[in-house]
Amino acid sequence: MEGGFPFNNLKFLLMLIMFTIKIFAFCTTLLLFATITTSALAAEQMPPWPMLFEGTAYYDGELLAEGSITVRIDDWESRPVVVQDGSFKCADTCLLAGPPSYDYVGKPVSFHLNSSRIAQLTFPFPLQGTPSISPIDLYFGDLPLVLPTPTPFTLMLVPTPTPLPASGMTPTPTTESLPVSTSPTPIPVTTTDSANTAFYNSFFFYIDIAGVFAILLLTVYGIIRVRSNT
Repeated sequence: MEGGFPFNNLKFLLMLIMFTIKIFAFCTTLLLFATITTSALAAEQMPPWPMLFEGTAYYDGELLAEGSITVRIDDWESRPVVVQDGSFKCADTCLLAGPPSYDYVGKPVSFHLNSSRIAQLTFPFPLQGTPSISPIDLYFGDLPLVLPTPTPFTLMLVPTPTPLPASGMTPTPTTESLPVSTSPTPIPVTTTDSANTAFYNSFFFYIDIAGVFAILLLTVYGIIRVRSNT
């Protein structure tokens, strides 16, 4: 047909379009599979957020002179932390509850002194959104636990002078007592989650990029060939 589009070129263009669609579908499927696989691997490899502890240790009601404390969650145990004069702090080695997987979430957390004594404090390991640092008091020994009575804190304010009567009486200063909260509050630690960039650093990402470039090159090649034959 004169002035029309050649049949062979039309057939070639249709084949090229079908081939491009197949490549695009393949790359899309590969991208979806890679995303799901990478997310699953990241969730499987990334442990739950840990809990860090620092505070004071007592033995039979007295400050613990020295010893080592560990944290146990089921069959997992932390590295020991040295106690000096009743105090353990997050310095070189932190007293850390950081099990390797989410299977430990909800299991009881216990504190052990020299691998032989167990503290009275225990609680289920929580699922946290961020790491936390919590101040705690640990009590070990055979004697019954007697918690120390907290000393009330009294803030002395500037006395308000009372107008003196004619007889010259001395004004009485007034004071107010402010309550002090004794409940420890975990301190959240802000971290940056790198799991979102795991896919972009993987081999699947570069395969998808190559597939996209292949689609573009094939499309341009088909257009150039069709125009050259018309």
